[in-house]
Amino acid sequence: MQPERAVRTPALVALAATGAALTHALTFSGCNVDDAYISYRYAHHLARGAGLVFNPGERVEGYTNFLWTVLAALSLRLQLPAPLVLPLVSLACFSALALVTVRGARSIAPDTTAPHALGGLFAGLVVAASSGLAYHSFAGLETVPFALAWTLAALAAVRGRPWAFALSGAAAFLLRPEAGLLLGWGAVTLLLYSPAPRRDVLRAGTSLALALLVYLSWKVSYFGDVLPNTLRAKVPDRAFGLRYLLGWSTLAGGLLLVALGALPSMSRAAKALLSLVALHTLAVVLEGGDWMFGHRLLLPSLPCLAMALDAPLTGLLPPPRWRLPRAAAALAALAALALWSAQNLRAGALIRDSNELLGAQDVSRASLARELLSRGARSAALYDIGVFGYAVPSMRIADLGGLTDRELASRPGGLGRKRVDDSWLRTRDPDVVLANALPVGLPNRPEPRLRVQWPVERRLLALPSFAERYAPECVASVGGHYLLLVYRRRDRDLAPPSPGARCTSLPEALRRTVRWHPEMAAEQSPD
Repeated sequence: MQPERAVRTPALVALAATGAALTHALTFSGCNVDDAYISYRYAHHLARGAGLVFNPGERVEGYTNFLWTVLAALSLRLQLPAPLVLPLVSLACFSALALVTVRGARSIAPDTTAPHALGGLFAGLVVAASSGLAYHSFAGLETVPFALAWTLAALAAVRGRPWAFALSGAAAFLLRPEAGLLLGWGAVTLLLYSPAPRRDVLRAGTSLALALLVYLSWKVSYFGDVLPNTLRAKVPDRAFGLRYLLGWSTLAGGLLLVALGALPSMSRAAKALLSLVALHTLAVVLEGGDWMFGHRLLLPSLPCLAMALDAPLTGLLPPPRWRLPRAAAALAALAALALWSAQNLRAGALIRDSNELLGAQDVSRASLARELLSRGARSAALYDIGVFGYAVPSMRIADLGGLTDRELASRPGGLGRKRVDDSWLRTRDPDVVLANALPVGLPNRPEPRLRVQWPVERRLLALPSFAERYAPECVASVGGHYLLLVYRRRDRDLAPPSPGARCTSLPEALRRTVRWHPEMAAEQSPD
């Protein structure tokens, strides 16, 4: 290959991967997930001097993305809307991640041969084709920036660059606490394999440890705890974690099988990256996964898996004469890449179809929040607190999920299943209570009923004191068949709704087909 072409081809590979990632991500533009608005509300209060709080005066760490939340606060401080700015930052990180993956794959190729001209292409395409990474580029959370910091730190560790590892590892830890696993793995990797002087490794490690000690000490002094409150609210579910892994294996199974087959021909750096992938996967399973699209908790390890596979697979690309075993291996690798891409495109199409509905629901929830505030409600209890809470930052929110409520988070039950009781309701004393509901048919009932969605909502509505203290106020449609039932304190009247209000009395047509009153919760199993 001519020298000029040898230089130009890798650049074209990097450009192709970056362009593919950017194009893929743009198909998901326009919708932040509800959890992103929790961070935005924290950022709102921080930008206005109230501190890092969800409700003013209540220091509870109801987020897991400190650096992302601070960045959102900086955006708001500059009079820039965080729900628009942060997805753009995430999009830039996705493009950078594709580029880093391509270059990283070339840098960890075995030393016995020069990198293939198309080195990094396989790894870059795996990342660019990921519908999970593409979707979360616009979802408003820290998923993609965290994946970028994770990948940079992992590469720095296997390439023996302690100061680069310290910087990127610190950024990863400030973005998500799971990076503690990465830091431990990286420390061992650097001590065992780094060509850098041991003195440099120890200095970088000491500097990183001191910086994190300062951060953790501040957390203890500010929140009273080193761990986020969300870890208590989300009780680990090992069975769900295994199902989470099974779903990921269905999506990425071809890549995992290829990784096993290519293991003998991998470089030491590639094998080290695979060990990190295995450790991270185990941690996510034990953590119990999460509900969001694209198996987002496993996404940070995807670039490491792709980089480890790249050199063995690009080495299979057509030499002057192909032998049958080599051709069969190449076809298997191409089939795995094609299967990965096809499954991601199919999954992406499904979530893309629901994006419009999710966006409409966000608008509806925000409108309802502002409407209730204008009618005199100064506090509310509900489960989906993100969009609603960000729309009315002055309204005190009682979080039925427990993410921002230390007492409820420590009670029995997983997320959405916490044990609320009369004392919790009396202490929070919300002006209004909102419950998610869907019209459903019930056995042996000729007419449909409203099914309250979350067990914690059903428990709350079934409390004897709830029927005594709260009365149905109105119902709001928030897109599709989803409804929000609104109850108000019996001793606190709200102002009459304005013309065209979103929250209205139950329509007569619906009243004839559903039964809606507090006692209906008693008919439904809390679980």
